[in-house]
Amino acid sequence: MTDSGTTSKITAITSSNEMAKTLVFYGFSIMYESKKQPLLPTRHFRYRLLAHVFYALIVMAVTMTIGVIAHLILEPINWHDALLNTAFIIGGLGPYIVPGSVAGKVFFALYSMFVGLVFIGTLGIILAPLAHRIIHKFHLDDDQNL
Repeated sequence: MTDSGTTSKITAITSSNEMAKTLVFYGFSIMYESKKQPLLPTRHFRYRLLAHVFYALIVMAVTMTIGVIAHLILEPINWHDALLNTAFIIGGLGPYIVPGSVAGKVFFALYSMFVGLVFIGTLGIILAPLAHRIIHKFHLDDDQNL
């Protein structure tokens, strides 16, 4: 809850060039603070970190859905076997049931490469708030030493 009693509000933080805008949602900023702004309080940082974990889970759910639907379309397989096979591919173990059709083999070869990129992307999504906080803290320390 914000001070006005509403659950969300949009505020604009204007700089000299009117380009810096921030969305404040449930009391924390979705955009990162600049080096001229103070460090985000720990409670708000936890909310930001949880939001990023939630975003990563959404990306993983979409990736899993793509794999299961493609498996069901390209191969004559039950949904639970498609789910298991997709989970094994996402987990890096490889397929549990090797696709029989050429289209299935080609798709899952490309899908496996896509999953590798998704892994790197979700790792970046989760680690971005932590990396930003560390770098922001170093900038604040540099400004205080001047």
